[in-house]
Amino acid sequence: MKSESGFSLIEMLIVIALIGIVAAIATMNSDFVQRHQLTAASRGLYSDLQKIRQDSLTRGSVANSRGFGIRFASNTSYSIFEFNDADGDFTYDGTGEESGAAQKTLSSVTVTIGGAGDPTNNVLIYDKRGMTRAVNWSSAGGRTYVLRATRVSQARCVSVSTVRIREGVWNGASCSEF
Repeated sequence: MKSESGFSLIEMLIVIALIGIVAAIATMNSDFVQRHQLTAASRGLYSDLQKIRQDSLTRGSVANSRGFGIRFASNTSYSIFEFNDADGDFTYDGTGEESGAAQKTLSSVTVTIGGAGDPTNNVLIYDKRGMTRAVNWSSAGGRTYVLRATRVSQARCVSVSTVRIREGVWNGASCSEF
């Protein structure tokens, strides 16, 4: 009898099918990871906004503390800080008036204000009564931060009004809050 070596057609089909299954699982997991990162970033921004609002109502470690704020360094990072109004003019004059700043970086997620506004150097401050303020101490009104991840079709959003903060899903024009 003669010994034959090599792979049969059935063996080759099984290997190709297994490679296809592994590739499909890897693709699904990648999308799952992106969705998870988007959800985590949205919840992180929401909780940081809640924290600075609560801290503005209950804390103040510097003499000229006017409250706490958030400043976007780019569309993928932001800082939370205590607003130390060093010159006493009720105007945020830049990073020199930030105390205890903590930098946050968003992994694989970008932020816009509303549909397409760049958040870079955008500042939102909560005063000692928990009200939103702009850098010139006027009422900041409403603001919606939209968070997006590549390969995830549904964007998330965090909506801030004068007295409340809500998280939701961005429908392209507005935030459908949870």
